[in-house]
Amino acid sequence: MTVIFSAEKFGLSKSTPYYLSGQIAREGDIETWQITLTDGSNQLTDREIELIKSHPDTSALELMGVITFGDTPKEAKEETPPPPPSDPINIFNLSIAKAEPVIKAETNIQLLKQWLTDPRTGIKDLVGDRLLELGEMPDV
Repeated sequence: MTVIFSAEKFGLSKSTPYYLSGQIAREGDIETWQITLTDGSNQLTDREIELIKSHPDTSALELMGVITFGDTPKEAKEETPPPPPSDPINIFNLSIAKAEPVIKAETNIQLLKQWLTDPRTGIKDLVGDRLLELGEMPDV
């Protein structure tokens, strides 16, 4: 079964995992569990789904749209990234929502590092995530 987790709706960076944990009392023993969810589609066992659904935070997470449950894995529909622009885009003038696809499509390490100087935390998080995807450590 599939659980789709939206880190962005929960206010986390897409590279930050989310941990759900709990305890179950069984015949004098206590069973503890922890399930790690990453941004996007997570393939889990029926037992893990049962544990997540029994967690007290699950209903609130579902209402917020942070997690959704599916019976079968959904094909991830990859959006075609926009072609790289011939001239670098000045993301300092873009909203975070408009800058996100530009940052995700950029492969120029020097330009990405230049964008790290943007004072907005959301931009810095997106650029840092993109640099990590490209195998670079962001300058902090």
